[in-house]
Amino acid sequence: MAVDTTGVIYVATSTSDGQIFRITRDGGISVVAGSGPELDGFTGNNGAATAAELSQPRGIAVDDNGDVLFSEGTRVRKVTVATGRIAAVAGSSTSGTSGDNGPAADALLSVPTDVVIARDGSIYILDGEAETVRKITPKGVISRFAGTAPPAAGTAGTASPTPTASPPPVGSAGDGSPATAVTLGDPDGIALAPNGDLYIADYSNNVIRLVDAATGVISTFAGSRTATEPGDGGDAREARVYAPTGIAVDGTGAVYIAQYGGIVRRVGPDGLISTILKPS
Repeated sequence: MAVDTTGVIYVATSTSDGQIFRITRDGGISVVAGSGPELDGFTGNNGAATAAELSQPRGIAVDDNGDVLFSEGTRVRKVTVATGRIAAVAGSSTSGTSGDNGPAADALLSVPTDVVIARDGSIYILDGEAETVRKITPKGVISRFAGTAPPAAGTAGTASPTPTASPPPVGSAGDGSPATAVTLGDPDGIALAPNGDLYIADYSNNVIRLVDAATGVISTFAGSRTATEPGDGGDAREARVYAPTGIAVDGTGAVYIAQYGGIVRRVGPDGLISTILKPS
């Protein structure tokens, strides 16, 4: 789901024959992309978005022009609202991870599950299966922004580096390192901070990572792999953040974390964590 600056909501139905819907503030609903039930595929590129076949659309983002980007299948596509036409931004019908440092239109994606757009027009794509975040510059060049490169077929991966000889008092292995040198564990969501830094919900590692957009250095924003208590009222980096599945940021910079089991946590600008929703 995404909300544009006027309050219009965009929702994806994440089925094999999914669609993207637009819901206006007065409750009106219309189809933005997707030809509907029982039409699963990747057809319609460079044609009318409502005639295109989609495959499990997921993450949605809206740019300053009101154009809609979304991840689906093995690609990210864009609907230009002024014309109603759809085009691939990155990826094709073939799964892969190649193409870094070249045109995004020629790159392959594995299973992109989320997408966000920075104020400068940069696009960040979470490729959940490859456990990486890719970045597309405003000029259309794609590169790996976070997560280690997937190992070549038949080879073993490498472990994340530890920044110091002794583990830090708070944080995770790899803190202070380039984000591209740190292994992510089943990342399940991304969001942008007001200053353009990127949050990553690192599901299997039970933490929220933060990547400095200017330096590319990664740190732990919330969660401790050794914590056993929720840690409400304390430092978010010392709290237990079990299996984060999604993340959002409000206008004040407060961060909201969805956890497995229907729990929502809030980390304020002061870095203190609290639970704001949990099952009764």
